[in-house]
Amino acid sequence: MADKAFFDAVARYNEAYWWLRAALTLACIWLVVDLARKAPWAEAGLKFVLALSCIVIGTVASNVFSPRTFPPAMSEEFRIWAPLTMKCIFLGAGAAGLIDVMIDSTRLRLPRGGWRLAAVIAGCILGLGFPAYELVLGHIYPRAQAFGTSPAPLVLVLVLLLGASAPTRIAGGVWFWLVALAGIAIGVVAPIFGLPHGQVIVGIATALGLAMRLRPGPTEAAPATPDAAKADQAETAT
Repeated sequence: MADKAFFDAVARYNEAYWWLRAALTLACIWLVVDLARKAPWAEAGLKFVLALSCIVIGTVASNVFSPRTFPPAMSEEFRIWAPLTMKCIFLGAGAAGLIDVMIDSTRLRLPRGGWRLAAVIAGCILGLGFPAYELVLGHIYPRAQAFGTSPAPLVLVLVLLLGASAPTRIAGGVWFWLVALAGIAIGVVAPIFGLPHGQVIVGIATALGLAMRLRPGPTEAAPATPDAAKADQAETAT
């Protein structure tokens, strides 16, 4: 069964890198709370943790989606190219995220209210608390997917946070669109591993992230000028 091979691979990965999973999850929880408090270090710190999580998934955790975990009935080309595509998407997203951190490309903000704020909060709670959701489905540690070391939980957090935020340079836009592409890719492969719930949840999150990016609210639009951006940052700091 594809789902057994998939969760066996998740278990092996969790047992080897439990410390990394814990560090990334705790750091992200701390920084999301600080972002809500408008702490001056929260924006850059959270973007760095999220970009690092993309790189971790692209280098190590993407091995969960290896040719060995796909059903033998799938074509050999698909079993080879699907994991490679996922790896490239996350490595590219991580690289764009690190560039974003260095040049301050994305003004990472929580929406002030409405359905946008509800969507971001729900994505953060579900993405960071994914093992609890997995427990409801009967997947206990170490076979439970988790934020920072599995693709779906990270996409739930990142696609909504970036979708609700305003990129001021190209790196932030590239980061968002690669994460959205990862969400679409997860929706394609999830049923193959017997995870139709993953397809629905990540699909909804990706659609909401796209809706926020394509039709930003008044508080999410990028400032018209660099001076306006600096003024807004100074106002937020106070």
